[in-house]
Amino acid sequence: MADISDAVYIPGIRSTPRKLPKFNPDAHEMRSDDGKHVVSLHPQKGVTVSVDDGKHTLAFDKDTGISMKSGMAIAMESSKGFALKGDLNVKGKVSPSGGLFGSVFQGMAGGAMVLLVALLASQVRAIPEPVQRAAYT
Repeated sequence: MADISDAVYIPGIRSTPRKLPKFNPDAHEMRSDDGKHVVSLHPQKGVTVSVDDGKHTLAFDKDTGISMKSGMAIAMESSKGFALKGDLNVKGKVSPSGGLFGSVFQGMAGGAMVLLVALLASQVRAIPEPVQRAAYT
């Protein structure tokens, strides 16, 4: 059974043997006992979520915006699609998983197909028909 005393927090009182590692006195933090998982609310730097001792971070900063870093793959899923507004800079490969058609590359693939058909059509020459000449006497 839970008791109200189970949720008592007295700031500033902490035993030395379990001293918090990497303590930040300028921010309000919620962290795991080992300090590997931290949610930090800093008055100037904004909100930072750090998981697995900084291997994965998500930061909301009023000056620099939103940043997300991870040592592993990042997966995003949306049932209603995904929209980006503004410039997009990609360093590395872009690989569609649904094929070229119906993806971001539909315009490029469609344009390439039209160009290919036009080039092939310009190279095909019709078989000349026999020339018939009419002469009037």
